[in-house]
Amino acid sequence: MMKKLLLVLSIVLFSINLFANKEQYNYLELRYKSEEDNVPTYWSFSEEEAPSEGELEAILAEFIKSNDDFSYKVVKTETDELGFEHKLYKQHYKKYPIEFGELRVHVKNGKIFSMNGTISDKAPKDNLLSLSESEALKMALEYIDAKVYKWEVEAEESLLRAQMGENATYFPEGELTFISKDATVNHEALKLAYKFNIYAHEPMSRSEIYIDASDGSVVFKNSLIHTGNTQGTAVTGYSGTRTITADSVSPSNFRLRQTASGNGIYTYNMQQGTTYANAIDFTDSDNYWNNANANLDEYATDAHWGAEQTYEYFSTKHNRNSINNNGFALVSYVHFASNFANAFWDGQRMTYGDGAGALSPFTALDIVAHEIAHGLTTFSANLIYQSEPGALNESFSDIFGAAVEAYARPNNKNWTIGEDIGFSLRSMANPNLYGDPDTRGGNNWRNVNGCIPSQQNNNCGVHINSGVPNYWFYLLVSGGSGTNDLGNPYSVTSIGMDKAAAIAFRNLTVYLGRNSDFDDARFYSIKAAVDLYGACSPEVASVTDAWHAVGVGNAYVPGVIADFETADTLGCQPPYQVQFENNSSNGLDFFWDFGDGQTSTMRRPSHIYNSFGNFDVKLVIDGDSCGVDSIIKQSYISIDTSNLCAITMQDGQTQSINDCSGAVFDTGGNSFQYLDNENAVVVVEPQNAASVTLTFNQFDVESGSSGTICDYDYLEIFDGNSINAPSLGKFCNNNLPPSTITSSGGAITLQFYSDQALTRDGFNIGWQCTYPTAAPVVDFESSSDSTCTGEVQFTDLSTEAPSSWVWDFGDGRSSNVQNPTHKYDVNGVYNVSLIATNLIGSDTIVKQGKIIVSKPSAPAFTDDTFCVNQNATLNAMASGTARWYADKYSNTVLSTGNSFSIGQLNQDTSFWVEDYISSPSTYFGPTNSIGNGSYWSVDFYLEFVVYKQMLLESVFMIPNSAGFRTVELRDTNNNVLKTKGFNIPNTNPYQANLDMIIPAGHYRLAVQGASPANNVPDLFVNTSGVSYPYTEPGLVSITGSNAGSSYYGYFYYWKVKEPNCLSERAEVFAFLDTSCTLTSIKDNTLNEKEGISIFPNPSKNVLNVKFEKSNTFNKMFVTDMTGKVILEQGIDVNAAKTVRLTTTSLSNGVYFISFEGNEQLVRKKFIVVK
Repeated sequence: MMKKLLLVLSIVLFSINLFANKEQYNYLELRYKSEEDNVPTYWSFSEEEAPSEGELEAILAEFIKSNDDFSYKVVKTETDELGFEHKLYKQHYKKYPIEFGELRVHVKNGKIFSMNGTISDKAPKDNLLSLSESEALKMALEYIDAKVYKWEVEAEESLLRAQMGENATYFPEGELTFISKDATVNHEALKLAYKFNIYAHEPMSRSEIYIDASDGSVVFKNSLIHTGNTQGTAVTGYSGTRTITADSVSPSNFRLRQTASGNGIYTYNMQQGTTYANAIDFTDSDNYWNNANANLDEYATDAHWGAEQTYEYFSTKHNRNSINNNGFALVSYVHFASNFANAFWDGQRMTYGDGAGALSPFTALDIVAHEIAHGLTTFSANLIYQSEPGALNESFSDIFGAAVEAYARPNNKNWTIGEDIGFSLRSMANPNLYGDPDTRGGNNWRNVNGCIPSQQNNNCGVHINSGVPNYWFYLLVSGGSGTNDLGNPYSVTSIGMDKAAAIAFRNLTVYLGRNSDFDDARFYSIKAAVDLYGACSPEVASVTDAWHAVGVGNAYVPGVIADFETADTLGCQPPYQVQFENNSSNGLDFFWDFGDGQTSTMRRPSHIYNSFGNFDVKLVIDGDSCGVDSIIKQSYISIDTSNLCAITMQDGQTQSINDCSGAVFDTGGNSFQYLDNENAVVVVEPQNAASVTLTFNQFDVESGSSGTICDYDYLEIFDGNSINAPSLGKFCNNNLPPSTITSSGGAITLQFYSDQALTRDGFNIGWQCTYPTAAPVVDFESSSDSTCTGEVQFTDLSTEAPSSWVWDFGDGRSSNVQNPTHKYDVNGVYNVSLIATNLIGSDTIVKQGKIIVSKPSAPAFTDDTFCVNQNATLNAMASGTARWYADKYSNTVLSTGNSFSIGQLNQDTSFWVEDYISSPSTYFGPTNSIGNGSYWSVDFYLEFVVYKQMLLESVFMIPNSAGFRTVELRDTNNNVLKTKGFNIPNTNPYQANLDMIIPAGHYRLAVQGASPANNVPDLFVNTSGVSYPYTEPGLVSITGSNAGSSYYGYFYYWKVKEPNCLSERAEVFAFLDTSCTLTSIKDNTLNEKEGISIFPNPSKNVLNVKFEKSNTFNKMFVTDMTGKVILEQGIDVNAAKTVRLTTTSLSNGVYFISFEGNEQLVRKKFIVVK
């Protein structure tokens, strides 16, 4: 089976990783974050096989369950200089968006060349909507707990309306969305939540708050404040005298506004206040901005000039019209608050404080560019502000802060951030200098695993761990060598600022998404380098080596590498099909030589060998500028009768295998994934075998919905030669099989099932049988030695694996089934014998007086007489419930009750009646009041002994919530004998009706274990007051639990009873009274004189009735063989001579049609055949 391309690649660049799928699409590359994921995070296609954009949902349907409930909406489209359209799709479940469910589709000329992102593959598990929007908002505001909010400041609301339109407001409007606490799209973690954008005025903060729509808890918080047209001349505070563009209000009045760049650049004076509406313009009388003063106004021109230079940089170097590529106005507010030593982007503008103490205003060029770059991130990847995504968010701002500084002040460029304000915040060239890491997992690294974001831990190290990608960028620009904190040597060749920044820019704006981490940044920066500079280029090598230097991924492996494999190397006879998997790196053209005179130029060929032999296989790949490589595998394919023949399961079939050894593959074979909607069975039953052992060589079957439940795709193993044999387990990826499974006898059955969506690699299972070494030693047991029903289940206990059985039940009947069920009809004491045989010999056992049948006496009854086509009423006097049957051995109950009425008889007819006597039920076992306890979700069972066959009718369970749980009856080896699932309501206690007939023996009653994260109800367990045994005398005793003698749980107050009794059957007659005066019923051939014919006969959907003589009948009706009236229709005596009767509702069989009128009755027989 082909394996998925994992997150950390050992080689880069279009490594040709092709995988078994449903064969609708040929993928050049699929990338998964982990082996457990069902949906890739990256897809790519070759130019010649790229699908159309209209096929997007068909592609996703190959990976996503319940695809009809998901939809994808384009929320943004951008075009780059390479001619690609980059479309951002938002995933929705039903009508609600999935917060981090995003897909970036990269299209050229209407064809999808690649796409990447994270989307959910299954329906969110928690979609309960209990709260109103106003209730959720109240809880969100209680969580923020601010003194004043922006919408409560009328001046701020007025300013927003002036800037954004008359309907604009800061008041939060709730949006329902699905989100998880861990920023994933895992369906089990997703919760329906209200999303609010809350801007607090005092104390200042702005965050997206997500409130669980079911219980009001805070699911997630995303901080939105990221801390971090006349030519004029400005004497800036940090960058000397610079040319700026200002707005000329009059010849002697200029202000720091301009509209030449996008939708404008505006710089305002907050006057050390915190209300944006109170900000005023910076003004100058002659447009020579030499405005140094005690208010530090000279630093305002740094903010204005810095914004102009940042806009110009992105426009010139990256062809981007402002941060949103649509001219977004760059608005700066200077002199924010008093002694405010920070700067921030709040989602709509930049704000700069004047510093405090020795720190001067935060308007230095690299800081300005840093804050504006946060806006670029908001309008592109929109990285969440926590953990590694947040560190990337900060790093990209540092990267473009350094890039803008190099662009606008090439003579004063450097690798420190904020050095102009009197204190360097970070060093990109030496992150350790300021306590930041330069290696993932190295010195100063802030661990993000299990970290809960907060202000105290810097949102899990966003400003700290940014040192890692910062150092990556420094090495990419400048080059360097050494040994990192992990002890790995590295060497990086410089590619310069422009190329490095172009790669970083494309990575951020084209590929990365909201929860991208460092591994994603590595992978997609390599893709960006390939896009811009080509495969195997020096730029690709440097990008890869720089990531290796900072502890993310392996070093670059240069050139072309030819490699291939197949799982189909051994065949037992021709024709033999082999699917080759191409694992080469950086190849563009391919040439295969299969060693039998045939060749191919396909990337991933399938080839059929038509003769016996050993075959060399050669692959030559041409990577253009990357080079050429080839590989030969000697005698790689062997087709010989001595090779083991493997079988592939076939959908819709039951295959029987008699070989002692072999291998079985899922329906996809050894090279492909299995398909949807399949049900296949294989029975391995080698002749005369003692046992069969399955060995699981490979197993990959879609996980079930929760816990250890396999309810989507699964493989179930049965201990016998059919799916009716005892189950040895149902397996999938969240309930993996053991390494081996051995049958108790000479047969084992495998059933594979797949549902309507999501497929995986499947399985490769070997089997090996053993043969008996001695003749059988015979023994057997029965479900009961004494029965009042006559029904007994016999179980063979013979050793040495017999292959045939002969039972003699002592009543003149026999069976050759291994474990037969037999029904005795007559009371008595019966000897039972069994002969068991294997290939060594036979053995016999006779158990004298083994079965005692003591059925109650048949009920007393009375016969009845009847006239033709009239009812007969038969009566019985049962002490329980009378059951009526058509014959002595029938299992079909015609009627119940002491009186049985039957009509439309035309001859003497007998029926059979029995007395069904229900045993009384009794309750036993404790309630949960015996002591203290708690709720458990783990696999827990009670051990109990059944002294004689009984019916376990029900138990009480005490859940803590609603959900699905499965109850299992197991033997003492934990083999599952019977199961029953329950959708438990939020009811305490809950009575679970089991209705399990259990023979005498030792058992365990269990509930399948489940993880607490899977939202199944936990069940109550007493941890004190327990006193075993709990007994119903003579019938059953609960003796202990798997947790020990101090624990009792899951199953309370058992309702049990002995089996119900059935009497012998008595024959009761209905006699025809020939003295009645009605016309006798005749067959069709005897009724011609009546002048009625029916056709066609047999009939399908219509029966025509033709009256040859004058019609005197006014009604006709159809009865079945028991006399029950099925159809009835009136007849108009004055109508046409032909009447149509619709028989569509009748099933195949024999029926009678009767005609009634003028004191006459005529009946004819007809047949329905569909």
